[in-house]
Amino acid sequence: MKEFVEAAKAAPSPFKMGGTGSKREDNVLTVFMEQKTGAKFAYLPYKSGGEAATQLVGNHTESNVNNPRKISRSGAPARSARSAYSTRSGSPTQPR
Repeated sequence: MKEFVEAAKAAPSPFKMGGTGSKREDNVLTVFMEQKTGAKFAYLPYKSGGEAATQLVGNHTESNVNNPRKISRSGAPARSARSAYSTRSGSPTQPR
């Protein structure tokens, strides 16, 4: 989590966080993380978890709030999926 927050704070513009729907749990979690950490996020709502996962794998977002099960159902390769606490660049527990 520490590396994720540091990466978000170091980003030159708000960190792009993809999720499912607007004003729902993914959006609320992103706002909560922003308030608690001081990092700036741009929450990008998508119609489905699969669409949000595709945007992450395609490097259109830096992070994703999706449930890992939604990511696995999207057809994205398992090695491409990242948890809500990591970024495209990876983390100590999930190398790129």
